[in-house]
Formats: sequence, structure tokens, C-alpha cells
Amino acid sequence: MKTTSLCLVLWLSVTAAPGYAADGGIFTIVEGSARVLRDTKWYALAPGARFQEADIIDAAEKAQVQIELMKGGTLNLVGPATLFAAAIPLRNDQLTGALEFALPRGWLKLATKATDAGVRVRSSVAVLNLQDSIVVMHIEPNSMEIFVESGAVRITESGAGGKDGAAYDAKAGEYWARSADRPISTERRAPPPFVAAMPHHLVDPLPNISAKYKDARVQLVLDRDITYAEAAPWLNGPYRKNFLKRFGPKLQDREFRGAVEANIAHYPEWDRVLHPEKYLPKPPAPAT
Repeated sequence: MKTTSLCLVLWLSVTAAPGYAADGGIFTIVEGSARVLRDTKWYALAPGARFQEADIIDAAEKAQVQIELMKGGTLNLVGPATLFAAAIPLRNDQLTGALEFALPRGWLKLATKATDAGVRVRSSVAVLNLQDSIVVMHIEPNSMEIFVESGAVRITESGAGGKDGAAYDAKAGEYWARSADRPISTERRAPPPFVAAMPHHLVDPLPNISAKYKDARVQLVLDRDITYAEAAPWLNGPYRKNFLKRFGPKLQDREFRGAVEANIAHYPEWDRVLHPEKYLPKPPAPAT
């Protein structure tokens, strides 16, 4: 067996086995076209399916997905939108740390409960920390808009290189906005353009219907594997380490591996796996 193939097989034997993820919540509303990524595979979403840590939710335009968490509150996502469950640290049905979600784009209404650790939502331009609060947010790749319906929110600007910038305390009734080329701003109430663009059902309290699916065990229907184009933003984002390990098994796929090879400068970790001969110790120079 070639050195490259052997190295790839050995590396995959360490990274490929997925760990068991405890149920973090239930998908209680799925309207329109929506799917979830588990490990490296897309599945069609359906009400009653369980929500797990590391899930990536992809909702098409005007699709609605509601998740009622076991601990921490309720989320309602409206497409086009993407949501990543970065951390749902449950142990013995108790939270051991903050819940963390990444929202690259979309509308999201989040009603959180009073937990010790709170909930964190990360976008490209800011990080929100909240507890026992209700917020409505609209996130695009380089901008954010947030309305605090109740409670309080800590807003921290995302600086260059992922470093935290200035932090602000947003109160109930306030609207906050920031874009990549404009500083953060606030108003005492939500402006008419924000209200007009907001999906109408986000005005109302989020319904609690998880009891309907308490005993349901809905099996997700497999769609297909993730493509390199879909994986690339995650491989080059703030959760890079996690996704290099998660998508490592896709290097066995010829098409995926070919796309990685074409962009190998971005993946020095994988270059060592695919081309171990480049990193072998150099032989000593011949004696003179």
C-alpha cells in the first residue's frame, strides 16, 4: 500500500467514528423546504425529529423551523437561513455550560430561559449573550439587526481575526444594528423597515407544542452527502478545528478530495495527510 493511502486510512480510523450526541431538543415546526446536516450527510427535516449538538440547519426561502430545546428555551428560524448548534453541553439532562449557536444568515426569534450559563449566538459581526430574554434578529453575511423584545442582551462586536471588540448592553424595546463597514448603532424602538421585513409570525409569542412529540421517534430521511462547496465555509470559519475532524472522512471521496487538492494551501492539516512524503525527515547529507 502506498504511504499516502496508508496515512489516510490510519488518520480516518481516528477521526471518522462519530460520537453519540444526546438529544438537545425537538423540531416541533417544519414548514417549507428544510434539512439538517448530521456528520457529513444531509437529511430532510420533519416535525418530531430530535435536535442534536453539531446539527446544521438549512432552511430555504420562507421556510420555518422551530426547535424547542430540552434546556434553554425555543428558537424559530426563517429562511433563507443557516443555524449551527455549536455547543449543547448536556450531562445527565443538565446543562454544564452555555449553549452556543452560529447564525451566518437568516431570521431568528430566540426565547431563552433563566439558566446559569445562558445562550450565545455568534454572527460574522457580533456575538450575543442572553439569559431569560426574547430577541428577534436578522443576520446577513456582513450585517446584523437585533430587536430586544424582553430582558437584556450583551452585544460584543467581532473584531479582526476573531478577537472580541467593544461590548454593549441592550435593553428591552431597543433595536441594534451593525455591518462590516458601519459602526454599531441603536434606536429606542424597531424602525419601520425592520418591522416590515420581519416574518409576521415572529411578532407573536412562540408556541410550546413539544408535548405533542414527547414520545415520537421520527427517523430522518437521508438526502445526500455534503459537497465541498457546502463544506468550505465551515472549514474556513471560526469552528475550523471541529469541521476539519468532522469532514475528514470525505477525503475518501474522489470528488471531494480533488476539490481539496485544488485548494490545498488552505488546508495544511490535510496536506500532511494526503502528502505525508512532503513532511518526512530529510536524509542526512552524505559525508565528505
